[in-house]
Amino acid sequence: MSNDDDTDTVAETPSIPDEVDDVSLSVEALSLNSRPSDLHPRFRTHLGTRSGVPLSRVPFEVEVVDSDTTLLRCSTKHKAIVREDSIASSSSSSSDTSESSEVSLSDPASPLASDSPRRSGLLPIQPEWILEAPRIADDFYYNLLSWSSQDVLGVALDTTAYLWNAQTEETLVLHIKHKRISSLEFSLNGSILALGTETGSIELWDVETQSILRTIGDCTSYSDVTCLSWNHHILSSGSQDTRLWNLDVRLSKSKVMELRGQQSGLCGLKWNESGTLLASGDSNGVLSIWDVRSKLNVLGPRTQAPKWQNNQEHLASVKALAWCPWQPSLLASGGGISDGSVIFWDATTGEKRHSFRLGQSTQVTSIQWSPNGKDFMATLGYDGNGMVLFRYPTMEPILDCKHSHDNRVLWSALNPSREVVCTGGADGILKFWRIWDKVRIV
Repeated sequence: MSNDDDTDTVAETPSIPDEVDDVSLSVEALSLNSRPSDLHPRFRTHLGTRSGVPLSRVPFEVEVVDSDTTLLRCSTKHKAIVREDSIASSSSSSSDTSESSEVSLSDPASPLASDSPRRSGLLPIQPEWILEAPRIADDFYYNLLSWSSQDVLGVALDTTAYLWNAQTEETLVLHIKHKRISSLEFSLNGSILALGTETGSIELWDVETQSILRTIGDCTSYSDVTCLSWNHHILSSGSQDTRLWNLDVRLSKSKVMELRGQQSGLCGLKWNESGTLLASGDSNGVLSIWDVRSKLNVLGPRTQAPKWQNNQEHLASVKALAWCPWQPSLLASGGGISDGSVIFWDATTGEKRHSFRLGQSTQVTSIQWSPNGKDFMATLGYDGNGMVLFRYPTMEPILDCKHSHDNRVLWSALNPSREVVCTGGADGILKFWRIWDKVRIV
């Protein structure tokens, strides 16, 4: 069997089309934002009771775990070494500009340098609460943390996915048989959890019933599925063998588009809020933007090239990707070790708007935008082991939370209101912060 063939495990049913016809395969007809009522009648199927995919039962275990016995449990450990910088009043008068700027935070004159004369008003900041996550993989390329719109935090520990309800503090445990989880991501409405595995398969789970809906197999030639991103019924998956697929989870043969152009393994993947542009980053520092609506970059019936690529600016892996909530075309990307930069792009043109460097030996592992203002947060791997906050576009530092973990921070996630940030570290600790509240107080 060809590596490109689907081997989905689904229940036999005539209501699920195997594939779409030639007309529907066109990029124009395959609207990622279409409602089910807008689609061809052959698409109008149900993904079980939740999302349309017929149920396929495979061995699994579901366990409700008490808070005092779960492997993902509350911890009493707190660190008070996190610090805050004062905010200069001049930042309020700044305006956005299309010019590129460079700010080196490794420079001794940097406002985040420990001996900087601008550092003042340092306040202790403690996380709101802490959860232990033992056995979490110390792997930069994996994406093991996701927070759903239903306020459920998902974290993958080896072959097990933990679902922690932030409202009830109840924890559910999903055991995946003989497969290490390499990525996970909740659907936009929070009803489905997609689990990417080291074998190249993807499992879709119903969050409410804790039942497996289907397994999409042979997606990536048996290579780790390292990143996932949802766009309504389309699930995009990237793997270490450079393959990037758009999967329609309503179809038996779910691979509707292969996005080609990567030269190394993928580690970052993110749809913009409108579902029109997809950003991907790979381990060679290549950033790509895909516009699935356009016919200009179509390579064939099921293949497409990127709208634009940049392989010059980032010098290391591009894992951190974040679309700006108040300027839809603005994308922030962060580079790995030996790069340590954050770059802001106009995604429609590929123009670099601003950039600054945290330090050549620093890993930027994730980026989050503030829900209330022009601020953003970057989590740091090696050399930082924490997070930092800045104003955009002045790059003025707001908070310095370096070394808030005992090992590198590899992931972050926002709660549904975007007021609480969870940071996950290779130290096996998840910390929850109300950093935006602290910014508003100052």
